[in-house]
Amino acid sequence: STLFGEFIPIIGTYALAAYQFVFTKSLTVSAFSVVLSSINSVKEATLSIAQSFEMMSRFAFYFQNMKEFLDFETNVKDGSEKCDTFESLEFKNVSFRYGENKDYTLKNVSFRINKGESIAVVGHNGAGKTTLFRLILDLYETDNGFVESKGRNIAKCEDWKNYTGAFIDEGFLIEFLTPEEYFYFIGECNGLSKSNVDERLQDFGKFMGEEILGKKKYIYAFSMGNKQKIGIIGAMLKHPEILILDEPFNYLDPSSQIEMKRLLVDFNQKYGTTMILSSHNLEHITDVSTRILLLEKGKLISDIKNFDNSAILELKNYFE
Repeated sequence: STLFGEFIPIIGTYALAAYQFVFTKSLTVSAFSVVLSSINSVKEATLSIAQSFEMMSRFAFYFQNMKEFLDFETNVKDGSEKCDTFESLEFKNVSFRYGENKDYTLKNVSFRINKGESIAVVGHNGAGKTTLFRLILDLYETDNGFVESKGRNIAKCEDWKNYTGAFIDEGFLIEFLTPEEYFYFIGECNGLSKSNVDERLQDFGKFMGEEILGKKKYIYAFSMGNKQKIGIIGAMLKHPEILILDEPFNYLDPSSQIEMKRLLVDFNQKYGTTMILSSHNLEHITDVSTRILLLEKGKLISDIKNFDNSAILELKNYFE
């Protein structure tokens, strides 16, 4: 776009001037206007073509991601083990670093999360929160230690995908679908009919408002706040046993943040869902969690019980 938008008119102007100078020894206003208009028309047509190719490339990228998602089961390292009823998720001396970096993003992290707990993971930027979530989802391979769900190493068990819902960022969305198509797709993957999905979406009516359904546009065209809502609803739609949300309050307006808190508390109480959340908003996160894991430079430095927001003072003292 920069090339076409900036240089074509300039090149055309100089070409016209050269032509007039060499062949007619003059440069009329009318000739200049006609040629410049033609150049602008060509520029606009070229930009339109470039944008079309860009959109095609974007859709091709999404289709490739979809194919990889649908084929993912065949790529599991070892799917021979089966998982039992969920009772706990456990990190056992887990360390992880990116590539050949000398510094570990997570170092010797160990903790256990029991069924029905609501866990908040907090820390400064770069503390390792998102990396921890990605390790829970087996998106990264640990350098040392391992993660267990239902007593089995998640790297050797694929059943955890059936009872785990997660939204980390917009990369989890299928942006060339409408929200309705996305929700129905998730429902189909989890044995839910369209009527089942429609019924469950009613629980999120206030959260969605009138901004999500019936808009007849693809997810990529929505604002970041509404993309956040779509991703969160998608993660919760199948009523997972474990729900993992990274910064769920990000991009949401105050009313939606309040409704998000209500949904999380109700979900935990109604379905016994084990929740693992992160947020930089200490008030919100202590409102919905029963326990706080505090990370600092990749190490778990504190495991704080949180009854009736009792952890808020300790957290504020740490971050101040």
